[in-house]
Amino acid sequence: MPNVHRNTDRLKFKWRETIKGDELIFSELRILENFMSYCDRLGLPIINDSTELRSLHINSQTADRYYINPSEWPNPKAIELMALAQHHGVPTRLLDWSKRSFVAAYFAATTAISNKNEWKNDSKLAIWALNIDSLALYPNISLVKVPGSTSAHLAAQAGVFTLCRQSACRNEDFSPTPLEDEFKNVPETPLLKITLPVTEATELFRLCKLYDITAASLFPSFDGAAKAVMDDLSL
Repeated sequence: MPNVHRNTDRLKFKWRETIKGDELIFSELRILENFMSYCDRLGLPIINDSTELRSLHINSQTADRYYINPSEWPNPKAIELMALAQHHGVPTRLLDWSKRSFVAAYFAATTAISNKNEWKNDSKLAIWALNIDSLALYPNISLVKVPGSTSAHLAAQAGVFTLCRQSACRNEDFSPTPLEDEFKNVPETPLLKITLPVTEATELFRLCKLYDITAASLFPSFDGAAKAVMDDLSL
């Protein structure tokens, strides 16, 4: 049973609760345009960059086809750019997962540890496992794989994505549906939520280190090495 894993409590791309369908597209395009602009200033290469991509698909001023029918967004030609942005901290509607369970465990542990002051007696951390063999049964949900060359972070984290296409209409309120709600009426859901008392976060972090799952291995850069040091200091 091939699974992918992710840490979080709710499986939902982050946005305000209610927004017009076409406004959402405009906002997403503006974010991607800004990301590309900063990459341009730094001379950073963008995978699959082209005049067509910038003029037809990542252009908030000429995206009428998506404003008229928001359910057509995102265009497949924009997926690699979205994946690159997502793995460097820019919010997109892609949900990122890992094919390695300990990668999800690391993020769950470090997130919990960083919020230690907010722990309560019943607080838990959560990891989700998704049976990707079952996704063919759900036409609104697709597994998105992009080349490892898209991002060193993506490759190091064995990353993949899910994309949930949801109906949206121009000038009508749109509220994104969490992925787990797509399966709530299914007798045998392909989603499994695994929880652990938050007080076990430090031990989980140490187990991840035994398998060389650290910020240094997941973010192969000087920043990753520095984050690994700060993770150790937070224990």
